[in-house]
Amino acid sequence: MKTLILALTLVIVQFVVNPAQAFENGEIVDTETAKELFDRGVLFVDVRDAVDYKNGHIPGAIHIDVRKSSGGFKTELVKVAKKDQEVVFYCRGWGCTRSLTAIILAKSLDFEKLYRYKLGYPDWRSKGHPIEK
Repeated sequence: MKTLILALTLVIVQFVVNPAQAFENGEIVDTETAKELFDRGVLFVDVRDAVDYKNGHIPGAIHIDVRKSSGGFKTELVKVAKKDQEVVFYCRGWGCTRSLTAIILAKSLDFEKLYRYKLGYPDWRSKGHPIEK
């Protein structure tokens, strides 16, 4: 919980201090780019809650709930990804900030090639891309 509060505080501070740099922690990608990354075999991490993940997710996506992951998000992330590996984080779409929190936490571990799929699972599904349950 403390980590989440710290991450959200950092996001707010970034917007207040320098809005132009607010999203320098990871590249924001649209659905077309996310699909290209998917087709290349880039690792997708679903940071939604367990119920959302079980109801459907991008095929092969690793589930790590950024808010309630046992062992902590950072601990789980280093188990499934290398710091020099490309990673796409996604959640429930435009209003969901979990993917941004995940990017900030991953950057604090020195991960470098991070993407935020801001439109997330709802847009992926609406475009008719493959899903898994």
